[in-house]
Amino acid sequence: MLRESVEWRNSQGVYKLSITTHPFIETSLARANMYMNGRDKGGRPIIVLRPNIYHDPHSSEEKLFFMCYALEQAFRTMEPHIYQMTWVCSLDGYSMKHNGDLKFARELLNMLQNHNPERLGQAFFLDVPFLFRAAWKAMSPFIDEKTKSKVHFVANSNRTEYLAKYIDLDVLEACFGGTNRFQIDHHQYVKKMLDLEGVDHSTFKSTFGTEAPPKPRYSKTATNDIDPAEAAAARANLEKDAPDAAAEAEADAAAASAE
Repeated sequence: MLRESVEWRNSQGVYKLSITTHPFIETSLARANMYMNGRDKGGRPIIVLRPNIYHDPHSSEEKLFFMCYALEQAFRTMEPHIYQMTWVCSLDGYSMKHNGDLKFARELLNMLQNHNPERLGQAFFLDVPFLFRAAWKAMSPFIDEKTKSKVHFVANSNRTEYLAKYIDLDVLEACFGGTNRFQIDHHQYVKKMLDLEGVDHSTFKSTFGTEAPPKPRYSKTATNDIDPAEAAAARANLEKDAPDAAAEAEADAAAASAE
């Protein structure tokens, strides 16, 4: 499988992905849907995934290759004895309209399972709506049991206590139940990626020039700049998915499974 993974990376040009030659990487970084932030108690890099609440203009191919790039960069930060990563995935703001492309989800799953084997240490899903549970149900037959065993659906009521077993609270972001009020700085994060690529900062011209790109738009409970108590209260008052939306999700899930 390792040989096949290397061949796949070469054939898809994964090793050649760079901010300097692929503009969609920087514009994807600006959305801050997926980024590295800290390490868990086992020393594994933490990958944070947070859906924006507005349309992503990137194509499915660009989104897939961006995720390939993000993972490859995470691998470069690993200590010699570390070979896995931890994912913290907030699904607050998840919608079928902007995040429910099940065909893309299958392509992503294929990339993760078949070309990044055994790279996942743990994956924590937070604020899981019915819509996502329907999508997960559709995808489950394609997910191997070992991967499923690493996936945790974390209840809002005890998220801090649960996640604290794996991640120090001063590392865990406030919106996930920790105390870290992290705010991503786009230009600084790009510099970090350039360092990992071994590229001189002075040779890189940002798509956004010297200006900061538009701030990522998350739902209210997925931000680190409000009081944790306020976030918890807002989270508790989130409206349940409407029955028609649930029916639509189940229909989409059934259609995707039939393909």
